[in-house]
Amino acid sequence: MSDVWTPEKFGEALSVVFRRSAADADFRKLCLSAPDAALEEAGGFPIPDEERGKVRFSETRDGGILLPAFGSRRAASDELTDTDLEMVSGGGSPYCLFTRGCYCMCTGMFTEGW
Repeated sequence: MSDVWTPEKFGEALSVVFRRSAADADFRKLCLSAPDAALEEAGGFPIPDEERGKVRFSETRDGGILLPAFGSRRAASDELTDTDLEMVSGGGSPYCLFTRGCYCMCTGMFTEGW
């Protein structure tokens, strides 16, 4: 395994973070207090100095990477359901002609047919 952080390695580490933070209270605390350390533990090797401090995890929608609820089903599986995929695919901006709908950040609702 290469000890270089790539987008793929970051994605793999995030999957571990999501799974563990939903099941392990101590790891969740680490994610919230020291996100770089949590990513290093999840990824298996150090984050380069120039990348430190760029990631923040959160339990609320306040700008950090939102952790799954503690004890959620995400703890049991990394697999996304069809519903999960629909929520994040297709864009959804009313300003883009090639999307299927619009996601409202305020209500968290998806409206089809925009």
